[in-house]
Amino acid sequence: MAYTLEQILAALGKVENGGIMVADLQSLISSARNEAAANRVERNKVLDALGIRESKNPEESLLNMRTLFDEVRKLGNPESLGGQINTLQNQVKELTDKYAASEEKAKAEHTKRIHTAMHSALQTALAKGNALNPEAFTKLLADQVVVNADDTLAMKAGDKTVSIEEGVNGWLAGNPWAVKNTAAGGAGSGGAGNQKPTYTMDDLKGMTPEQINKIADVTVKDYIKGTDITYDAADGAPTELVIDQQKYFALAVDDVDKAQANIALLDRSLERASYALRDVIDQRVAGHSKDAGTTLTVADIADPAQAYDSIVAMSVALDEKNVQKEGRWLVIPPWFYGLLQKDQRFVTGTDAADTRLTSGVVGAAAGFRVYESNNLATVKSSGVVSIMAGTNAAISLATQVLNTEALRLEKSFSDAVRGLLVYGTTVVQPNALVTLKANQKTGA
Repeated sequence: MAYTLEQILAALGKVENGGIMVADLQSLISSARNEAAANRVERNKVLDALGIRESKNPEESLLNMRTLFDEVRKLGNPESLGGQINTLQNQVKELTDKYAASEEKAKAEHTKRIHTAMHSALQTALAKGNALNPEAFTKLLADQVVVNADDTLAMKAGDKTVSIEEGVNGWLAGNPWAVKNTAAGGAGSGGAGNQKPTYTMDDLKGMTPEQINKIADVTVKDYIKGTDITYDAADGAPTELVIDQQKYFALAVDDVDKAQANIALLDRSLERASYALRDVIDQRVAGHSKDAGTTLTVADIADPAQAYDSIVAMSVALDEKNVQKEGRWLVIPPWFYGLLQKDQRFVTGTDAADTRLTSGVVGAAAGFRVYESNNLATVKSSGVVSIMAGTNAAISLATQVLNTEALRLEKSFSDAVRGLLVYGTTVVQPNALVTLKANQKTGA
């Protein structure tokens, strides 16, 4: 039969001097318990330091560690082994760093290759599209290029992507100011001056400075058999064309506005700049009404028939100067156009409604292609407008955009584009130009 500690102590207390023995025994038991508790604390500290206290069998883990330590000791000096491990770690780090550097270099080369391909594709398409400044426009359009998963390039066009060439052609079509000038602008919104001859700077290189040639009249003579033939000079008299008009535009779009807008702000602003430059040139050309070879005057035009008859008079004036009928144009103010729309001779048979938005033509009358403009020279006090009519040979215009560039502004988070335009105009055939000074009758 097994006795408990309490039973043993109770029995021992009944014998002689039992109380003293019980007290001594309890003291010994208490000391043993305290020593065991202290040993457990120290043991747990060791197990914690070795990281094995929470293992299922700490004793087995200690045995395994002892076995491993014995194996390591057999291999040699533990300090020497630690050095070998450090060397191995350094080699691994060096290889890792070299791999990361190689990856970074490959990524940079890939980015450079894509950028070069994009730059080349944009410049090629812009040059093919006759752009004024392919280098500057390449920077402007770079943000619209997208790189596909297979590294092929495309260009954003609204909510779809197209080829680089298609995208560039679409951009040039929407920004005609960015295309090298192959036709002149002139008086009239939409450009009656598109009917006038234009000289580029290359054309002018073969001429004397600031001069162009006026085509001389050709005389038809009687031929008499056996007599010498006389020749007329075909070059004509030189006419000065001074390239003295200098205009510029400068646009900037802040990154915040660009991020918040749902339209391409810079593209739309460039369209407005293009229109503004054409408008300035139109005003310049319209100022040549004072240089016309013939000037007519009709005061207080009040009815459609009178307006139409005035056009006929201008046509007759050109006929009397033996001016050819091909390429005749007429530029009229809005109030004059309003009267013509009430005249059946002007309205019947015209297809101008289909072409007005794209060419500025509003109709045809008396052999003229008719344009409407607010830029005609006007005397404010009397309301007299200098209506112009002529042929392709009457006025010459030379234009050149000296520089167009895209840039990043230094003192703001903004993209910018600026351009400089230099141009000049002159009347080369005064007889091929007629001016009608007319005003609308008050209350008409």
